[in-house]
Amino acid sequence: MPIYLLPVIIVAFVLQSSFCKSFSDSCPGKEAQSTPVFAAAFGLSIGLASWAIGGFPLTFGLPTILCGIANGVALFLYNLSMIRAGQRGSYSFMMICMLFGGTISPLLHSVFFLNGSLKTAQWVGIALMCVAFVVMNLKGLNLKGSSRSYLLWCALLFVSNGAYTILNNQQQTMMQHTERSQMLLLAYGISGLIAVVYHLITRKGKMLSDYILPGRSILYLVISCATAILAANLLFYLFRFMDAPILYTIVNGGIIAGSVLYAFLFFKERPSKSQLVGILLALVSIVLLSI
Repeated sequence: MPIYLLPVIIVAFVLQSSFCKSFSDSCPGKEAQSTPVFAAAFGLSIGLASWAIGGFPLTFGLPTILCGIANGVALFLYNLSMIRAGQRGSYSFMMICMLFGGTISPLLHSVFFLNGSLKTAQWVGIALMCVAFVVMNLKGLNLKGSSRSYLLWCALLFVSNGAYTILNNQQQTMMQHTERSQMLLLAYGISGLIAVVYHLITRKGKMLSDYILPGRSILYLVISCATAILAANLLFYLFRFMDAPILYTIVNGGIIAGSVLYAFLFFKERPSKSQLVGILLALVSIVLLSI
């Protein structure tokens, strides 16, 4: 198994998230305009680039079409719920919902619908990673005064991220790990098209002017999309070598631990004791999942 690709995927996702934030920060006071622009560019670029990487295949199996369309909707709802939840309450709780959705959902789907099985050490590893998710986000975890709408958006974030992982796994299982580029084209391309329609409805005649961005914002957007293209394609490639629950658990844990280390190295943000404990738990979890 090309296990060396795992750190590449994790680093790519960490960089994608960092430059996504940089893009948002470079558009102060314009979140309502920049968010759909980013979602559209992000979805369409990953979809088309992945299709090109696969050699522009024109064969689409029915599972790929159905899962791809459903995943396009799930991706759009994921992006929307991430934005809406982030505007309304605790970032830490939002991240826990997102990470749990992307870890627990593929596990339950694999065990109950795909007859998957895990070793005892791997079950312990997944449970330990879930604990690590909570511990690493303890510092900002506060639900006091949270609105009902915030909790509903967090619930949608959990469901949409879980649906995304499940649909990817289902398509790859049914198609015997083929049509990866077609699946990415449909999922990300449709999410990008939905973002364009959403942008058109919400901004009407002002839509085109929103795409006039500063050079720095364009650079951040390009780098974020490029790293996401790399990460998404390598992640799908590893489906043939690793069970989805294990793969997603390692990647999700690596991303959150990597983000803490990235902030320390490049922004001098000293990690808290809880974050260091969480990173240690995540590393132990990865070792158990690799047994």
